[in-house]
Order: sequence, then structure tokens, then C-alpha cells
Amino acid sequence: MYALQLSAPFLNEQAQGVAQKGIYLNALKSLQLPLPPLDEQRRIVAVLDKAFAGIASATANAQKNFTNASALFESYLDSLLAHRDDSWVISRLGSVATLQRGFDLPTQDRVAGDIPLVSSSGIIARIAESRVTGPGVTTGRSGSIGNVFYIDEPYWPLNTSLYVKDFHGNHPRFVFWLLRHFDLEKYATGSGVPTLNRNFVHDEEVWIPTSREVQIKIAQKLDDFHGMCGKLKATASMKLAALAELKQSLLQKAFAGEFTTAVSAPNTSVANDNFATPPGTARIIAFAYRRHQMQGQQQTYGRVKAQKSLHLVESIGGIDLGRQPMKDAAGPNDFPHMLRAEEWAEAQGFFKFVPRASGNGYDFKKLANYDTMWADAVAATEPVAAALEKAIDPIVPMVSLDAEVFATVHAAWNNLIRDDVVITDDSIVKAARDDWHSAKLKIPEHKFRDAIRTIKAKNMEPDGSAKYVGGQVKLI
Repeated sequence: MYALQLSAPFLNEQAQGVAQKGIYLNALKSLQLPLPPLDEQRRIVAVLDKAFAGIASATANAQKNFTNASALFESYLDSLLAHRDDSWVISRLGSVATLQRGFDLPTQDRVAGDIPLVSSSGIIARIAESRVTGPGVTTGRSGSIGNVFYIDEPYWPLNTSLYVKDFHGNHPRFVFWLLRHFDLEKYATGSGVPTLNRNFVHDEEVWIPTSREVQIKIAQKLDDFHGMCGKLKATASMKLAALAELKQSLLQKAFAGEFTTAVSAPNTSVANDNFATPPGTARIIAFAYRRHQMQGQQQTYGRVKAQKSLHLVESIGGIDLGRQPMKDAAGPNDFPHMLRAEEWAEAQGFFKFVPRASGNGYDFKKLANYDTMWADAVAATEPVAAALEKAIDPIVPMVSLDAEVFATVHAAWNNLIRDDVVITDDSIVKAARDDWHSAKLKIPEHKFRDAIRTIKAKNMEPDGSAKYVGGQVKLI
């Protein structure tokens, strides 16, 4: 099986046929495969099985991250356009913007001369005497009916169902996002190549803020968040491509005799994906508590330090827990992820977090099956114990606030690297304090600079490989 996978590019080249290509039996019979001795075959298979299992898990996570980024933006778009006050009114789409019937001109009619063309997702051509700026709706070809694209230069849309002729004083980008959010597909008519019925769309009622300034603010928020989600999707796509290349590289090395007897499974960036489950995360939470207990700091270990421990385990320890961290008042946070681990732990009689008598925070409480469950946790975390200690130990002696600042600074620093921003102490402080969350402004600036010094002193500077911490949870 692995030898055939190695030969996949060659087999694809041998495929014949017009409508549906296939590989003929003679071509398959003539394929030459590398054939080492049986014991070597078994050894290669054992190594590749282990490596490919990790790659499969990493690929599934990357695909999930790609999907989550899209879903995250759709949720944000829904929330902003549903957050209405007295300044919003119901209006017909035809009053918000004049939608003009589009055109379906053959591409070849506009190929000659210096008129540029872009095909597929919306064929558009620059026509000097007919200038249109703003959002347009693509044609129904190739299942794209209802897709919306934004034109920020004077263009005349071709092969589109509708285009916006006039915005009636409304902000163009807001109208774009309004149409992007709107269910246009239900107005498609036609059996061959469906198109949008302009008259039906005109009469549809939508909510819209009367203030252009409010429209501009909403459009800017959506533009910014869309850009952030785009970076998440780009990162996931790069990871998928890298994993595919890694598989082919491993196959080539295996059959080139480059696997020595000492070879083990390759260390991919998600080799520890087995912790990306509620049980895995619960064991990490218990491990962090144990590190605090060993240093007599268990009284400082509550939900805040548990959450920061999880973040640092991912960002410094390099262990994927399946979190999707977001900017929160208490730093990088994925509380729903931790809550699922807590629910599992309590159901197993392992531990739970209980409110403190002071009413300020939560304490870690052992449950009836703690000793047995902890023994299982020790066995499960043993392969990554060194990485866990490296990530967690720096915040063990800290109070919750300092641990929060430490994790926030590390996350903001990593974000800046991924955003290609010049790294200085000032830029880190701005990202971790001024631009993170309004609650951070209540924390003295010197604490953020202290955290930077601590990170440098412990050689824990981020390199941009950790997860990007996105927009604020309170906006979603």
C-alpha cells in the first residue's frame, strides 16, 4: 500500500480517458516497486503507520481549524447585524440600494484589446463609458448563485445576476456585508443557468442603521475580523499543504533506505494530538495542579491559572489541546474547551472547580476517584512531562494576575510575529495591554514589562508558531 502511494504521481500520469480517466491494467502491471526484504518491509510499515497516524490527526485538526475560521466569521457577521437598537429601521432592499439586472456576455466578446477580464467567481471588465463601484452579485454558474463580490475600482460587471447601481447614501462596504449576509439563493430562477430575480430581491425587507457612521463602524469591524479569520484559514491551508508534503517525503525516505534501525516516528507539530480531547485536557489541568501543589502554591491554582496553564502548554510546550484561544479580559482564553474537560473530570469523580468562600474565583477540589485518575494521568502525561513542566513552572509561583499578564504578553508577542510587526518592548506592551481588552488598562504597565523580561530571561520568546489569538469573545 505504501509503495503504491509513493507511486501515485506516476500512476496519475498513466491515467487515460476523456470523460472519466482510469488506469489500465497493463500500466499497473508494468509498475516497478521497491521491494526490500520482508523484515525491512515490516519495519518500514511500523514506522510509517505510527507517523501517518499522527499526520492524519494533524490533518483532521487543520481541516477543522479551516472550517472553524469560516464558521467563526459567519457567527460574528450574524451577531453584528442582529445587534439592533432604536437607530435601526426596517427598509426594502430596493430602498437601501438600487439593484440593476446583470449581464451574461460571452467571454470571447471582451478578450481583444486592453480590456482586462477576470473569470469564474465573477467575470468583470473595465469599460470606460460605464463605471460601477461597489458590491455585485455573481452569476449562478458553477453553483455560485448568491455569492457577493466587492469592486473597489470602476468596473462593469459581466456574467452577474445583479449589480448595485446606487447606494442611496448608504456606506458601500456595509451594503456589501448586508448582501453577503442575505439569503439571495432563494430568489434564483431558471432551470438551465439560474439567475436572481431583481424584482423579488428589491421588495425584501432588511434591518439597517440610519446612521452612516454606524454603518461605517460595523463595516470596519467586519473587515478587520474577516481579515483575521482569513489569516487563520491561510495558516490551516499552509499546514495542510505541509502535511501532504511530509507524507510524500516520508515515503521517499522509507523506500530510499534512509530509515535506520533507530528511526522513530517523526515529530510533527501535532505529535501530541492525543491530548486534544476532554480527558486529555483534564489530565493536563491535574498535572498543572500537581506542579502547584509540589511548590506549596495550590492555594493560587484556580480557573484563571488553569486556563493560562493550558494556553502555555500549547504555546510554549507545543502540545495541541484542540483549543481555539480568543482575546478575553483574563487573557488568551477558550473557556468552553476547558469547561468540557471539567465536565468530564467531574463525571469521572476526578476533580472539579468550586467557588471560593471569598467569592473571588474558584479552587481546585479533588473528588472521590482522584487518586486512581491521577495515576492514569501520570502514565498518560509521562511522554510529555518535560514539555509540560517547562510551560507550567514559570507561572507556579505567580499570583493569578501575574500569570494572566504573563500568558497575555506571550500570546500578544506571538500574534505580532505572525502579523509581521516589528517586535519591540513597546509594541508588545501595546498589543498585550492597550489593544487587547479594555480591562487590561486597569493593570499597571510595569507588570507587562516585567513579564517581557521574565520571558526573555527564561528563553521563552515566541517564534510565531503558536496559535493566533483572535478577536474578543464579547463581540461574538
